[in-house]
Amino acid sequence: MEHLILKTLLLLLMTIITMFFGSLPLLMVACVDKKWFTWNHKWQSTILCAVTCASGGIFFGTCFLHLMPEAREAFEFIAKDFNFPEIPLSEIIACIGFFFIFLLEEVTVICVGKKNSTDKVENFSSIKDSRNGAGIERAESVLDQPDHQVQNYSTASRDGAIDHIHWIRSFTLLMSITFHSVLEGLSIGIQTKETATVALFIAVISHKILIAFSLGLQFTRTHRNNKKFVFFCVFFFSIASPAGIGIGIGIETAEIDEKLKFLLFMIFSALSVGTFLYITFFEIIIHELENDQSNLMKIISMMVGCVLIGILLTMTPHSEHWHGDESDNNATLLLT
Repeated sequence: MEHLILKTLLLLLMTIITMFFGSLPLLMVACVDKKWFTWNHKWQSTILCAVTCASGGIFFGTCFLHLMPEAREAFEFIAKDFNFPEIPLSEIIACIGFFFIFLLEEVTVICVGKKNSTDKVENFSSIKDSRNGAGIERAESVLDQPDHQVQNYSTASRDGAIDHIHWIRSFTLLMSITFHSVLEGLSIGIQTKETATVALFIAVISHKILIAFSLGLQFTRTHRNNKKFVFFCVFFFSIASPAGIGIGIGIETAEIDEKLKFLLFMIFSALSVGTFLYITFFEIIIHELENDQSNLMKIISMMVGCVLIGILLTMTPHSEHWHGDESDNNATLLLT
């Protein structure tokens, strides 16, 4: 019972901490909008670009220094129990996760594009087929508009398409990171010892703080005028790991084969590697390289973010992710 109370307290604490750091970028933007403090626009763009690139470095480091070695180590540990062939299975599953997210986004973009095209054709056909006076008058009024108004209509149409893509990418980013966060919470929830539970909580929350801030920054930049949506995304991400803890508590008490439990857990972990790869290169880094800021500054910022997450990972409990219990030949999951 005491262990259950401890997990419940850690669940609430993780939600509050993640929510706070995820909302910081939104609070910073609100302060700028209200002109509580001001700075030169050029410096504002430079600092924002540097911080965003640093967040990209954090995602980069999380993927290559934390998720990928963890998934590989886990598969090597359980390979002997399932007679896996000698192939890089964790990397293969990570590739599947990468291409699945890539394909999902592209299919969604295509579907949205077809819908927009259909709407435009229907609107054009309705005007073309209209033979009454109102239809002719409306068509003439459109043709009589100044050029700049037609250009504004074209720009608005293009901006609408871009906005659709931003929403799709934001949804992909949120689902991918939330997916991994649930797995992290799950690893805490299934622990049977209080010391292991606390150690895992410290390890998870240390880099979750950075990821929460980076995620909040990405959403704030993309949806600056829709603060409610940004807040919802941060809140949704904040409850992901606590939800995983709750699921883990349920799994701990349920009668499920341990080997099957660990196998499913590791498959999901490897899939999350692929989703993080996509987020890092296709959602963050590639877009920052397109602006006019110094590429050298961007590279240095990314390196700083990567080094920062690397230092945190080395300072937190990370050894002995897996160990055997000689008394009953069961494995204990210690994923950070």
